[in-house]
Amino acid sequence: MSFKDKSPAMQRLQESLMGTATAHQNSQCVPVPVGCGRTISQQDFNTWSETERSEYAISGWCNKCQVEAFRPLDEEPDDSPDVEITNEAFEEGRDIWEGMDVK
Repeated sequence: MSFKDKSPAMQRLQESLMGTATAHQNSQCVPVPVGCGRTISQQDFNTWSETERSEYAISGWCNKCQVEAFRPLDEEPDDSPDVEITNEAFEEGRDIWEGMDVK
């Protein structure tokens, strides 16, 4: 199910919590702290599997964030992200998250 196929209420909730629609419009991963916020080129997108494309349509996560989110709990995280997430970026993302008014 793509983001567009969800009910309007679910779309509003997902946009408020994760920024999925905005990420799709800007060809980006959803912002920190949910995703990494990196720009996704068409060339990069074309290399993704059908499963990765489908998950991006649902959640707005890029393929790197999907790997991290769905990795087995007993597996070590990838220590070489494409986008460096600094404390400042994390704090900014948290401030945005905490300031959201979900209706």
